[in-house]
Amino acid sequence: MDYDQGLNPVDKCYLTGIGFDRVHNPHQIESSYAMDTLGWGGPQPGITIYGPGCTQTRWYGSPQTSAPQIPNANNLPRERIYVDDLGNTEWNEFTDFQCLSWPAAIYPVLAQGGTWSRAHEPFLNPTASINVVSNGFALVFGSLPSQATYVQVAPSVTGPWSDLSGLLLPDASGMVRFTDTTAPPPTARFYRARWTAPIY
Repeated sequence: MDYDQGLNPVDKCYLTGIGFDRVHNPHQIESSYAMDTLGWGGPQPGITIYGPGCTQTRWYGSPQTSAPQIPNANNLPRERIYVDDLGNTEWNEFTDFQCLSWPAAIYPVLAQGGTWSRAHEPFLNPTASINVVSNGFALVFGSLPSQATYVQVAPSVTGPWSDLSGLLLPDASGMVRFTDTTAPPPTARFYRARWTAPIY
């Protein structure tokens, strides 16, 4: 369950409809029709897809032709072989068992109890923002109730990452707010949130 929700080498949530880096292109007919034909903005929710592991090349078109993965999937560790692409059916297919019983077991855990409420909805408002203020950068992002969070910073998207804040908790609206007063003059700077065990 942790792996499906993002505790994996690519930080991917393999269940559609929730999470911050969720799957957008499951190989599922209603999702494909809604996105490609009707122009709707997302797949059907609640689909758990296979995830990484295959080393095949994407096939598409008529007649079918191959398009290589970049970076080459065959050269990656097995746990990192994944591309969120509708044409990669070997990575984005699913099973009825995954889509029927798995979400029913996951959601009560994520919602921290069996009764839904806005206060316990884990991904109700995951919108993040960074704004320039007089003394630095003001960061705002969604979190989980009672979830201990640290803001991390790095000079590039590949790291190295280091803790910038102390322990932070979301406010009543479910948002974490932090101002980085150590920001240097305008240069590339990257932020991310590191979640730890809930605080009760």
